[in-house]
Amino acid sequence: MTAGTRDESGFTMIEIVVILLVMVIIGAALVMSDAYSTAVYDLSSEVEVIKTRLRYAQSRAMNSNSIWGMKFDGSPGTGSYYLFQIVSDSTGGRLEEKRPLPGEDRGNYPTDDPPDVSLPDGMGISSGTVYFDGWGRPYTEVPPSMESSTITVTVHTEAITIEKNTGFIP
Repeated sequence: MTAGTRDESGFTMIEIVVILLVMVIIGAALVMSDAYSTAVYDLSSEVEVIKTRLRYAQSRAMNSNSIWGMKFDGSPGTGSYYLFQIVSDSTGGRLEEKRPLPGEDRGNYPTDDPPDVSLPDGMGISSGTVYFDGWGRPYTEVPPSMESSTITVTVHTEAITIEKNTGFIP
């Protein structure tokens, strides 16, 4: 470097300010957008909760040697589900008795049936019933047919599969 000349390498103050301003604008746009929406996580969480509750019904069936299950109501906008146990009535018939799910509102149970569990807004579920026998095998009807079947419950866009014979819920 000689006397009287300036070193021109580096950034000017204006360039640094412009870069920072662009970064702030991009950051604000990301924060205000749905890029950080929790809707996907809410859906995944609800699917995992339903899987856990299906496993709970299966466990109750295996521990009580009676038929337990879950009934899903896929009415648009009001999807819900509940746990039940099949019991015999005084005439030898079978009745579905609602049972409370762990961590849910028990209402006035056992005086009244526990309330159905409602799905969050915007989340749907396929209608149907899943029964588990004393071995934990899944069925779609009672009395169960000779062979259990693979059952799929669809929650919004995700499918919950219950494997036949084993009742495995991945």
